[in-house]
Amino acid sequence: MSNTRTRPHVARVLALRLPLAAAVAAALVIGPTAIVDATGDEADPIDTAMEKVAVDGVSEEAARNTADVEFNLPDTAQDPQTRTPRSERGHGPVEPQDDEVVALTKKRSTRDFSALGLTWESEQEPVTVWVRTKTAGTKWSDWEYVPSSDGHGPDAGTSEATSETKAGTDPLIVPESDGVQVRVEAEDGTAPRGMKVNLIDPKTADQDARVGQDALPAGSAAAAGTKPDIITRAQWGADESIRRGEPSYGEINGGFVHHTDGTNYYTRSQSAGIVRAIYTFHVEGRGWNDIGYNFLVDKFGRIFEGRYGGVAEPVIGAHTLGYNSESFAMSVLGNYQSTSANAAVLDAYAELFAWKLGRHRVDPTSTVTMSGHKHDAISGHRDGYATACPGGALYAQLPKIRTKTAALVPEQDPPPFPDVTPYTTDFTTEITWLKDEGITTGYPDGTFGPKDRISREAMAAFFYRIAGEPEVTSDPDFTDVDASSKFADEIAWLQDEGITTGHPDGSFGPKERISREAMAAFMTRFVLDGQPPKSSTPYAFTDIEGTPFVDHIAWLADQGITTGHSDGTFRPRNRITREAVAAFLYRSQALTAS
Repeated sequence: MSNTRTRPHVARVLALRLPLAAAVAAALVIGPTAIVDATGDEADPIDTAMEKVAVDGVSEEAARNTADVEFNLPDTAQDPQTRTPRSERGHGPVEPQDDEVVALTKKRSTRDFSALGLTWESEQEPVTVWVRTKTAGTKWSDWEYVPSSDGHGPDAGTSEATSETKAGTDPLIVPESDGVQVRVEAEDGTAPRGMKVNLIDPKTADQDARVGQDALPAGSAAAAGTKPDIITRAQWGADESIRRGEPSYGEINGGFVHHTDGTNYYTRSQSAGIVRAIYTFHVEGRGWNDIGYNFLVDKFGRIFEGRYGGVAEPVIGAHTLGYNSESFAMSVLGNYQSTSANAAVLDAYAELFAWKLGRHRVDPTSTVTMSGHKHDAISGHRDGYATACPGGALYAQLPKIRTKTAALVPEQDPPPFPDVTPYTTDFTTEITWLKDEGITTGYPDGTFGPKDRISREAMAAFFYRIAGEPEVTSDPDFTDVDASSKFADEIAWLQDEGITTGHPDGSFGPKERISREAMAAFMTRFVLDGQPPKSSTPYAFTDIEGTPFVDHIAWLADQGITTGHSDGTFRPRNRITREAVAAFLYRSQALTAS
């Protein structure tokens, strides 16, 4: 075939062959973004201390001495309307049962602590746990209920749910104390094996008073849907040496609201210590890999990074049993059974959920499917499990949180295609440009298919239309494409321009899906008018050595058209999606401008 026809505006590209300006749109990243090393923050890890005290036997002396001690009864009754298939048994009110006591300790003096939780070796339900604590230097409390943690923990069958994990309660945050007494009840009259009360001293540090000083308070003016200020693990003093294993990633279909339970009477400088205490109990008490929650928030509206792995990523936590791989969770420090959350807390939930759900393309007002059941995209812990969490008062505020969250989601222009929205793709701008320029009309059913792998004939059509649909006078010279074929002119033009020579057997493969390395070759030949690419600074992808198109891939990266994946790979043999092609073409505008 003759190769005399040219694309006038593309032919001038050689004179414009300069690196793309810094204003080029963000480079294509698919998969988890890079995890920022929190240790870069100016803060030191803080060593916490945990004392384990055995809990066994019933002390008759303790029974006599506590006969008149009051029980602070939690209102754990679950409204029938809040029950779901997973929590259909509800959660009845908790009351002390003297005939079911299987363990009752004497009052014991201890080291200082400000959080506690019980653990045991065997699974056993139901177990009801009560504790009394002695505020340092003063008096003993009434009996406080410690919720069993059957609704928290790693999902069954995961690598985190090993034989080393222990059954137990949630951590209970208490005023600084130096004494403890424990009472345990069991319906079957059997005390759990290996039961211990874990007393955690999160220690204090000068940096605790500085945590979040520069953070904007929740509700401050900020761009809707943007990432709120989040106190990093390093800033709250996480000791990364106790963390077990690396994070795992799932997907985000919704978010859960929790409360940690325990005291609401803490100061700004104590919040970081409370987070450290929960972290210590989850890891060294329960045997989990890390703190269970993805995020925590204090009553002042300050958001704390929870589980390690990247705040923007779908990190699998241990917060909502059965839902961890499909959701994230934020827990507010304190007990919100009868106390409503203040405006700062509600604003923090709204800002975090608007950003997090928006990033993962979940409509905060929608109903979603998680663990095979329908839930609100923003749900309370009790919606997925029979528990009082996040407390009756906070649960009643979920509609307000949903409304506030929805108000922070930026308004979007009408989508270019019904399946191209901020909830389905990261590349609405690029696909919209593709449509506005007449480069694509989508599928006959009106959709675009952003996640579909692009075919070779569709790629030919995209390039041909960008070139201005020049006249084509020759038929395609491939064994599987003739003048009657769909996109015959586009494929013939692609061959004329030297953008493709087809396969060695003389075919073109119009319906075949394109690999990322082949797309790199097509792209550079298109932009450079068939000239060989030259990369000023070879791009160090870890997986392109030995590929036939290493120079083409390096040149694309040099021009800012791609940075590949966050793990340093390009994945050359993966099939490229239609949305990714839209992004490549959009970013190449400066190099193909007439």
